Amino acid sequence: MTNLMEDLIAYDTTPPDEGYSPLEFGERVGRELPAELARQLVVQCWASLPGSLAESFLEGFFETANIANLPSVLLGCLSSTREISSVCSIVGFLRTECEMTSVEIIRYSADKLSGAMDGETQNRLAYTIQSVGGCLGSEAERIAELLASGRLTDYARSCLEEACRLSEKSKVSGTD
Repeated sequence: MTNLMEDLIAYDTTPPDEGYSPLEFGERVGRELPAELARQLVVQCWASLPGSLAESFLEGFFETANIANLPSVLLGCLSSTREISSVCSIVGFLRTECEMTSVEIIRYSADKLSGAMDGETQNRLAYTIQSVGGCLGSEAERIAELLASGRLTDYARSCLEEACRLSEKSKVSGTD
């Protein structure tokens, strides 16, 4: 697995051939990798690769790989990405590959955030809620409780406040 991560990073700066594409490489790896290693690879990609590289590679990988319980794998990656901006890509995959709704993603993130003590984890989970965008739906009260708890990092608090503003805006404009 480590060699594959090293190859991906090396190929990103020095492609092995002129037609190299991380997406096509992901498709090839997805066809060849045993199912039991596929979950580990997804976690490793988000934890160690730059976000755009992980997204390109995994887009191809998801086309051909057999990954048991992909939603739980991706949800678990939300709090441990190398780059906080990778959360947006994971949310996109949760919506497209796993057909999860915004409220399901927000509910999971709020559940994890309510017990998260580590600042980085709080930041990533709060950013997830903000990046989902739109109406908070049935989770609005829960988000308000998290904000009132007083135990969030400044960044996590600002993300949740922005999520609330976006939710109110979507209600007013009728886009929820």
